[in-house]
Amino acid sequence: MRVRLFAALLLAPLAMAACDRNPLGTDARLVGDWESNQMQLNGHAPNGSTDVRYVIGWSFGGDGSFAESYYVVDAQTGRRWVMYQQAGTWGVSHEKLSLLIQARFVTGPETAVENPDPPRIAPEVQRAPYSLVGEQLIITPPCPPGASCIAPPALHRVELLSAR
Repeated sequence: MRVRLFAALLLAPLAMAACDRNPLGTDARLVGDWESNQMQLNGHAPNGSTDVRYVIGWSFGGDGSFAESYYVVDAQTGRRWVMYQQAGTWGVSHEKLSLLIQARFVTGPETAVENPDPPRIAPEVQRAPYSLVGEQLIITPPCPPGASCIAPPALHRVELLSAR
């Protein structure tokens, strides 16, 4: 009897991990793609345009994957490039978004690329409160001590990615 109980205790974490890649749980309302409105960006786009904006985008997969991207946008043509992207797995715990960041790509507006392949990094854990009111998602990342942080932009659900 004791041996069975001990074996069950040892195998329980393995069985749980095999059933769910995201043991923290997910908020099904977040699954999908989200974007901010376009915001002014000082600088040049990779194509030389000076009428440049940026957009923050988040993608939450039902499988527990996520990507956060900052896009450079040529306001005249609508063409987009990625200047920042981090990816990994996500979950929700204690009313906070929990991110396990496993890959990151960072560059400037002039050197942004269309389809980055973020290099793997040593995993980092990040937690951020979030609120979802109607179709508006606000994620409040941590602000380092002594930093002057701005309010996070509201994100709106992206209906069709192919319509970009």
